[in-house]
This record gives sequence, C-alpha cells and structure tokens, in this order.
Amino acid sequence: MAGKMLFNWLFGGVGLILTFLVSSSHNLFITSLIRSLIAFVIWFLLAFAIRWMLGLSKADPVSLEERASGSEEAEKGLRVDLTTPDEQEAINDMLKPSGTKASENSQGTAAFEPLKPPRLVKTADRDPEELAKAVRHLTED
Repeated sequence: MAGKMLFNWLFGGVGLILTFLVSSSHNLFITSLIRSLIAFVIWFLLAFAIRWMLGLSKADPVSLEERASGSEEAEKGLRVDLTTPDEQEAINDMLKPSGTKASENSQGTAAFEPLKPPRLVKTADRDPEELAKAVRHLTED
C-alpha cells in the first residue's frame, strides 16, 4: 500500500507546487500557501479517483472459477470483435459502370431525368398607380 500511497502524495505535491507558483505572483504569501494546501487536498483525492478508475479498467470481470468451468454464458460479452467483413467485391460492383438504360428500366430503376422546375411567367402589365400604392404600402411598414 505504501507504493500506492506514494502516487497520491506525489500527485498532491504536484498540485501544491503548481498552485503555489501560479498563485504567488498575484497574492500574499499566506494566501498562496492556503490555496496551495487546499489544492494539495483536492489533487490528493483526485489521485484516489484516478487509481480507482484504473483499478476498474484492470479488474477481471470473470472470476477464476467461472473460467475453469468453461461455461459459455459467462464468456458472452467479454470480447469485442473489431474486424469488419471484406466488402471488396461489393465496392468493385458499385464502381463498375452500370449497363444500358434499357437494362436499368427493366430492373425497375428509373433512368436519370433532370429536374424541370416550372418557369416564372410574367403576368399582364399592372396599372402604374396600383404599383405605386404597393410600393408606398411596403415602405410605410
């Protein structure tokens, strides 16, 4: 346990020194010392939290008896398969040029047609007085 506590003491000491160096340039000596001691306690407790999280990550989730029995139920979910299936053929098929338009239509997929938006049509000429009223109405608001 002494080796583990040494990590906490060193971690707290680093926090104390850093806080004292930063705080001493702007505060009185006693204020810097008090803030450094508070930082030491916080960093010391933070080291406990870090050690606890590292301990959880290293902990073996399955006990030795369960491994010895060889039950498949106990081993489910312990390992992750990070390999992906080989999709090289599917990629090559996508890159190949597709057949003629007739073959596409026979398969049920429509051939490409560009979008034809409706054209803006000019309405009949308006009365100039009516246009002036509209402009005045818009400028008043």
